[in-house]
Amino acid sequence: MLLTFASMAVAGEWVSLHQLGIAAWPTGIPYSVEGEYRLPLGSSDHFLLRNNHLGLAAQVAINPAFTRGGPELKIEPIAFFDMTLRANGTWYYGSVFTPLPDPTTAATADYRREHRDEAVGAGELRLDANARLKLKLWRIIAVGDLEARYHHLEPFSGNFSWYWDSSEMINLPTEGFSYTSSQMVVGIVQQGEGDQKLWIGAMGNWNDCPVTSEDSWRAGPILWWKPSPKPKVPDIVLGSQVWWKSRFHTPLGPYTFLALRWDSGS
Repeated sequence: MLLTFASMAVAGEWVSLHQLGIAAWPTGIPYSVEGEYRLPLGSSDHFLLRNNHLGLAAQVAINPAFTRGGPELKIEPIAFFDMTLRANGTWYYGSVFTPLPDPTTAATADYRREHRDEAVGAGELRLDANARLKLKLWRIIAVGDLEARYHHLEPFSGNFSWYWDSSEMINLPTEGFSYTSSQMVVGIVQQGEGDQKLWIGAMGNWNDCPVTSEDSWRAGPILWWKPSPKPKVPDIVLGSQVWWKSRFHTPLGPYTFLALRWDSGS
């Protein structure tokens, strides 16, 4: 067994992925980097098995509102399915969270303005388990995942049990479980020389708090341009999602983002 593991380690490869973006409603300028060491799970040339691997990874994300980082364990046994186990620690600086007296309180703009002095920063522990399916038919690509999350939020001052999550548009307990799912369907509308690709389609995101049975869902168009298959040449991703279901229907405007994604090669 040790010899087998040693041979896998020799055949492993490093992969890194960077993303830099800007978003509005909620607003942010996030940057994230993920480094992963991949160990192959076999040597098959079959298109469903040739890239199967076990990944040991770490990710760091930096945003004007927080810094987050932690280890990840990934497994892709077959081309159309993978799983990720993740542990993250997050430091929210500034007055990010407005306490809520109970899960039924609506954190309207007026409420947040009235309770601005109570807003605090916090530290958070997250444990995530994510399962993802990936399908491709001709020029159509569909990706969907389901993630279960445990989180524990520790305010830097004060004591409260509920808060409003502006990124998911639901009330959450400071300790408990939640679920999220993302869906994306895109089609290749242009494929040029040198493997340049342009995908256009739709993307959605669903969030749920089982304690309150409160959920939210946003969806909208997405455009993904890959100018080159070479490492370090960034893909350009542009999307805009309307809140179709939430306590506040499109509170300020659609969630809109522009991102650059690139890898550093193996």
